Amino acid sequence: MNNYIGLNINYLCSSFKMKKLQFCEVFDIKQSTLSSYTGGISIPPLDVIQRICAHFKISLDDFINVDMQQKIHTDPPAVLHQVAEPTSAYALTTDKIIKAQEKTIATLEKQITLLEKTVDSLEIKLAQKAS
Repeated sequence: MNNYIGLNINYLCSSFKMKKLQFCEVFDIKQSTLSSYTGGISIPPLDVIQRICAHFKISLDDFINVDMQQKIHTDPPAVLHQVAEPTSAYALTTDKIIKAQEKTIATLEKQITLLEKTVDSLEIKLAQKAS
């Protein structure tokens, strides 16, 4: 049975102006693996397919069984509705990185505060022992 996964990955990348490297980063796959998907050599595991469909807000059925590029010409309202919000994967990845860094900074600030209190406490104990 034929599937359109490779074609649809290429279509989604071009529609969202996403470079293949960005696609790989967003979905945590290697470039060689992506090439095997787009070349029709292999099929992504179900969890990757689910993440792609969720990310682009498309149905599993359309992603697997429909040439989305052809569908856009024959049924524009449905596909345009499904592929709304052309936010770039790079921006989404950048947002995730920024949020993770903000959490890291907040955690480090808490640790610094705790270390400063520990140092203050040790200085007081040292001063008491010295007197």
